[in-house]
Amino acid sequence: MDHIMFYVGCFTGPLSLVLLGLLLWHKREVRRDVAFDLCVEMEKWGLGLIAKLLKAYTIGNYLGKDSMGRTIRKIVADIQLHGLPAMLEDLFWKLLAHFLKATEKRDEIRKQLEAADLIADAPGKKT
Repeated sequence: MDHIMFYVGCFTGPLSLVLLGLLLWHKREVRRDVAFDLCVEMEKWGLGLIAKLLKAYTIGNYLGKDSMGRTIRKIVADIQLHGLPAMLEDLFWKLLAHFLKATEKRDEIRKQLEAADLIADAPGKKT
């Protein structure tokens, strides 16, 4: 009986490790698929550095020409050179350009500007 338990242990131990490894590998691949989808969306919005960072993560490029490390260093260098407000202002203009493409978003932006009295020639505004 001791021999049977020994053989069962010798078989189930490595099998459990292999199955755990496959489960963790699958979870990583799902994360990378989601990162790739987000990368494509960020590229559409004109957010190149974020898209580049996500693409490097997706393909596992941690070192090299277009790696995650270099992209992060470029982001940090841009923040140090121009400051965070300048980077956020650039982000604001890119997002505004993206949202102005949709008519309903354009109307919503116009309403917000009118509510803030930032449009001089707003309909119904008394001058």
